Amino acid sequence: MPNRFALPILAATLVFAANARAQDAADLDFPLTKPAPSWVQADVTAGGIDLEVTPPNVFQHLVATVIFDESAGSTLGISWQTADGKVTLTSNAYEGVAQANQNIVILHQAILGAGGRLSLTGDVGALSGVRRVRLCWVDTLTIYGSDGEKTPVFIQPGGRVITGADLVGAPKSDSGDSVSGEVVNASLSDAVTPLDQGVGFVAPVVGTPYLVRFHADVIGVPLDQGITISVNGGVPQVLNLEVPALEDPGYIAADSGNSYAGWRKAGAVLPVSAFRTGENTVVIAGASGTPLDGAFLRKAGLQLVFAPEPMEPSRVIATPSLEESDEPPRFRMSVGAIEP
Repeated sequence: MPNRFALPILAATLVFAANARAQDAADLDFPLTKPAPSWVQADVTAGGIDLEVTPPNVFQHLVATVIFDESAGSTLGISWQTADGKVTLTSNAYEGVAQANQNIVILHQAILGAGGRLSLTGDVGALSGVRRVRLCWVDTLTIYGSDGEKTPVFIQPGGRVITGADLVGAPKSDSGDSVSGEVVNASLSDAVTPLDQGVGFVAPVVGTPYLVRFHADVIGVPLDQGITISVNGGVPQVLNLEVPALEDPGYIAADSGNSYAGWRKAGAVLPVSAFRTGENTVVIAGASGTPLDGAFLRKAGLQLVFAPEPMEPSRVIATPSLEESDEPPRFRMSVGAIEP
């Protein structure tokens, strides 16, 4: 029997959720065509875009996501100013990809104070390229890694998790290898690298892994296209691309088709049989050889797990610590870009 109360309850729930979202987030599309929540006032001039923000809750942080088209030869700065002074959040949000992109900045409670002005500055080309600003109030959560390290994270509507690594201009970690539990993390390249005709890396491996995962960020890959990865000239396999939730402010709707502004995660578990001891060639390219004009890759790396080496009976009781051991590491990686 149909539940005659279901639709009214659903409608009430949606209205409540919409009202809650109105308090927690604001989407400002430029040029401005609709009113903003009472806690933000927008002022657009030839000199910049100023957003006067009054925190509705002094216990939350503010995440600002700026969607823009990168303008050649320009820069786009983001700053926060209060009566106590000015804080530069990003001196230049551009990354040299010459297309629609996004920049995320986090304003912590201590910086927000009782309120202030979020400013976007640049020349006419940079300011006219600003498409959208999403302001979202969030709480801090903490996650624990396998090594026991605590990492603060922020969750936006739609479930997107933001960490310090997502921020443009954030300090970069060493590109060298690291170990987290049984997992070896090996960087291939942190640099923003063109994907037009594909890109390859050389990865010398010492040892035999039994699990290998590739990961990277990509931008400029159309939503209806894919990319592939191959190891040592083997059969290319599909590289899985993140499809952000539709609440993500990076989606851009147009008559010519929908697109996404910003970086997306890419990853795949690779066949261990494709790897060999010594140098390995990893190539990323468009599916079926399709050119990826205007696409870029960054933060490419491998994760590997190796089978534990059997221990001699005499060493089972007294095993030296990593600090005391003079044995060379079982895994080494040095990487250089190659022609695909």
